[in-house]
Amino acid sequence: MSIDAVDSEQPLPPEAIVPTPVKPYPSIAQSWAIAGIVVLTTLVCSPLVLSAQLLGPEGAMLAYYAVAFGLATYIVDGIRRRKLGRSGYNFAIGSWRLGPPIVVGTVGLLFGVITPLQSLIPMPDAIGQGVKDLVGQTSAATFLYFVILAPIFEEMIFRGVMLDGLLRRYRPSTAILTSSLLFGIVHLNPWQFVTAFVLGCFFGWIYYRTGSLGCCVLGHMAANGSGYILRILLAQGVGGGLGDGNPLVHVGFTALAAVSIELLRREFRADRHRRVVPEDWTPDQGAAPAEIDPTPIPEDPAA
Repeated sequence: MSIDAVDSEQPLPPEAIVPTPVKPYPSIAQSWAIAGIVVLTTLVCSPLVLSAQLLGPEGAMLAYYAVAFGLATYIVDGIRRRKLGRSGYNFAIGSWRLGPPIVVGTVGLLFGVITPLQSLIPMPDAIGQGVKDLVGQTSAATFLYFVILAPIFEEMIFRGVMLDGLLRRYRPSTAILTSSLLFGIVHLNPWQFVTAFVLGCFFGWIYYRTGSLGCCVLGHMAANGSGYILRILLAQGVGGGLGDGNPLVHVGFTALAAVSIELLRREFRADRHRRVVPEDWTPDQGAAPAEIDPTPIPEDPAA
């Protein structure tokens, strides 16, 4: 073929160009790497805790958390952006119908299921004393990092990036359990592992069914907010009944959780919300579509 012939060839039409498929990020192995990034940033930034003399204990914790998890979120989001060429999170909750059962269900799981499980794990005296010291930390700085920043940063990493990618590569149960397991591991102690794993499964199910990171943040804020309120109550000498092993209290909260989960299940079954991946998709079909619109389907006013 002559050079003139090559030069005269017409370019392929756009519809004839097949883009190279991009594998969803992350895989299970890459999810472990994300967890490693979170642990590493918390260790690297731990000297900030020593700034307590300058900022006070609670101010130092705020500075430490904001820098450590802000850095981890920035790194993980940057990796996803480079691999997929996109970034973004759906913080819209969508329907008012979701808010109450998410909040009540989270609190119900926390005091009905998680607290009894935690009580089965022996706690050394030194750690027990550390927990008691936390009861007195109820300042605005603690509220900011514990109730506001922690839910946003942690949900962006573990649901917005990790679970979102896993759902596009594996079966929902595998994706949700993997992200919840790693969410528990990065807390680096067995008591918080229980909390993070159980709530991670709950938030993961919600994310799978709605594609809404805002719903997960709301639930996380409800969990940490209830813990913050309990600190205030304990500091006032009340509220101990929520965690003193009273079976009636635990049964009551478990019932609230069960009712809330059933209400959410019915809401999801009404098909008013889009999943992260198509309902009929399975991993053996290859990677799920790179982008499924996660915004809620507008509700039927007559529903």
